[in-house]
Amino acid sequence: MRVYTVFLLFCVLATFSFCSTKRIESEHIREQPIPERQWVDFKGVTKIPLRQDGIDVGYAFAVTDQGDIWAIGGWTAPVGIAYKWDRKFNKWIAVKVKDLITSSQSAINFRDSNNGFIVNVYGIFKTTNGGEDWSKIVLNPKSQITQVEAVNFMDPEIGFVAGTTGYLNRSTFEPVHGIEILCARKGETRIFPCYRSKAYQTVQSIIKIDQSTTVVLVDGSHLLINSSEQNGWEAETLPMKKTMSISADAAHRIWILGEDGTIYSSDDLGKSWNQATISNNGVHSEHWSSLAFTKTGNGIAVAHGGTIAISMQDSSWKLFKPAVFNNEDLYSVQIRGNWLAIQGDENIYLLPAN
Repeated sequence: MRVYTVFLLFCVLATFSFCSTKRIESEHIREQPIPERQWVDFKGVTKIPLRQDGIDVGYAFAVTDQGDIWAIGGWTAPVGIAYKWDRKFNKWIAVKVKDLITSSQSAINFRDSNNGFIVNVYGIFKTTNGGEDWSKIVLNPKSQITQVEAVNFMDPEIGFVAGTTGYLNRSTFEPVHGIEILCARKGETRIFPCYRSKAYQTVQSIIKIDQSTTVVLVDGSHLLINSSEQNGWEAETLPMKKTMSISADAAHRIWILGEDGTIYSSDDLGKSWNQATISNNGVHSEHWSSLAFTKTGNGIAVAHGGTIAISMQDSSWKLFKPAVFNNEDLYSVQIRGNWLAIQGDENIYLLPAN
């Protein structure tokens, strides 16, 4: 009887130890910390709320090379207001922008701490002194854009604006959709349409590969490429149909991120693609959103559920789930200078990046 009791007690203790070990391992997987040796460290993150005083402040945002965060609100935001995060007082500061009507159809872009652009169907609102003053550039009357979806300015005078178009066919009474790209060139007083197509329905983003090459992601399945070596825009088909994001690294390679977390790179402007090796590290997410690269070539991708992927020294990628996100869905990541900003469902996370 005593032998049976001792044996039973041993089994109970062993089972408890096993369960405790499995529980600890499970928690480790859920909160997977990023090793110290990697290029990004979430210990110094600043958590910025997207809502303040009942206003949705950060529908669209931009980070500057000095770590400033600019944002434009949604339908609840007052007319004529943009927002800048005050790091000293830890709150959003309202900045007046004359004639600005913000909505979910607006886009914002800051090249540096001085030069910024807010764009919607009513025009381009431009600052060259960090938001102290704003001027308005009216869109070309020939533009058919009904919703602005992307903007990227390389300097105060050169850039691109893109969006969707739509009108009702008078013969069939069916809606006709398409896309349009507007170009701003040095010395020009107006931004003008430089590409228009009904073959595509959505513009997702515009990136600059180098000083002469611009790439636009459309419909999650194609790239439109404009280079000083060619006239017009050249289309390239992507290796997947649900591409969520596009970025370029320091070597001018194009990187794309699929909704399922698949990552490809191309060093010949989309003519051929190489699939990246990804270690899930015990982490999983079914919906990936955005990726970006530092000026030194380090990459990061973000997903729903607080999951991220970071590039490793051997060019592979590894998944992590930092506890700081608390399982929050992550929608967008931007890198400017030495600053990285991630937009989630309720917060923007700001931290240094190397």
